[in-house]
Amino acid sequence: MDGHLRMLLPDRAVKADAPAQSRKQQELRACLALRLMLLETRQQLNLLCSNFAAARVDAAESISVQQQFPKLLAGFEPMVHVQAGLYAQAVGMYAAASGHFMAAARQAQEQGAPHMAADARHLAVMTYVAENTRESGAQAVRQYKSQQGCRKCGFCWM
Repeated sequence: MDGHLRMLLPDRAVKADAPAQSRKQQELRACLALRLMLLETRQQLNLLCSNFAAARVDAAESISVQQQFPKLLAGFEPMVHVQAGLYAQAVGMYAAASGHFMAAARQAQEQGAPHMAADARHLAVMTYVAENTRESGAQAVRQYKSQQGCRKCGFCWM
């Protein structure tokens, strides 16, 4: 089990002499992290197949797992917001999707993950573009570039 824990938790490698309680918490965190990743993958597959009801169940379950173990899964909050945002965008709830993406960006920035924060901001802008006409979408992109200083990131067209 030690090898699997190291793969899931590279920042907190499992030590052989770790106290039993700490080791159990690490194992629980690894299992919960795996559960969230599986839910994320299943939700994306359900969205791809236009199975919105199942995708909503997966998003709700991810939120529930994260809320039940907030300390163990503190680093996964942005991922859960992105999942909720992807579902909201898929069903046409663009304002809610943008709100989730911006919450993910804010939390990722606070956690010291600037690349994830930038990706979440890009998703928020793309949601705005999808919601509005081409002219107002282009205006949103220009405004975003001027505020955020996005440089050729390779992810988007900015």
